[in-house]
Amino acid sequence: MALSHAIARGVLKGLLTRGGTFHVTRKGAEQPGPVRPAAPQAPWFAVREEALLLAGLMLAAAALWVGSAETTAQQAAWMALLLLQSLPYAAALSCAKR
Repeated sequence: MALSHAIARGVLKGLLTRGGTFHVTRKGAEQPGPVRPAAPQAPWFAVREEALLLAGLMLAAAALWVGSAETTAQQAAWMALLLLQSLPYAAALSCAKR
């Protein structure tokens, strides 16, 4: 679930551009392969797009909640939908901490 945004971005990039490459990543420490030193960055730097999308969806849900004195069933359904859509982005942030 946390990778859905990255996978979708890769698929769109592959469909819309030419000359892309597919890089196989190492799956275990025992497999040989080039090791690139990691740049010193915050753990969430790799998922900054997901963080922005999560914040946007949460703000939209909050705006629906705060925007009216009385919440209708339709507004509650939209808030629930926005919060459900934010779950993959929250999962991406959760995985980035590790």
